[in-house]
Amino acid sequence: MRVSAGIVRRKDGRMLICKRGVGRNNAHLWEFPGGKQEAGESAQECLQRELMEELMLPVVPGRIVRTEEKQGILFDFVEAETVQEPQLTEHEAMAWVTPREMLGYRFCPADTETAHWLAL
Repeated sequence: MRVSAGIVRRKDGRMLICKRGVGRNNAHLWEFPGGKQEAGESAQECLQRELMEELMLPVVPGRIVRTEEKQGILFDFVEAETVQEPQLTEHEAMAWVTPREMLGYRFCPADTETAHWLAL
C-alpha cells in the first residue's frame, strides 16, 4: 500500500498539519493530511483527491520530497500549495505552522521523522 501525505504550504511559508479525530487510528496525534493511493493513481493525483474529500481544500501538488516505509506502508510526502483554508470534516483540529513550530506537536509515527526533517 502507498499513502500520499501533503506538505501543504501557504504563500507565507507556513505548513498545514491536522490532528486526527476520535475513533481513528492514532487519534489525537498530528499528521500531514492525505490518504491511500488508488490503483493507477500518482502520488500527486491522490493528494489532490484526498485533500478535497477530507478538507475541501484544492491544492497544486508538486514533487515528492521524501518517501518513507513504516510497517510495510510506503508514504510519499508531496509538496503542495494552496491559497484557501481547509474545512475540517474528519480531523478534530488543524494548524498552519512554521517548520520550527512543528517540534512542539506530537505527530503520528509515520509523520514524525518528516516533521523533524522539515524543522531542522
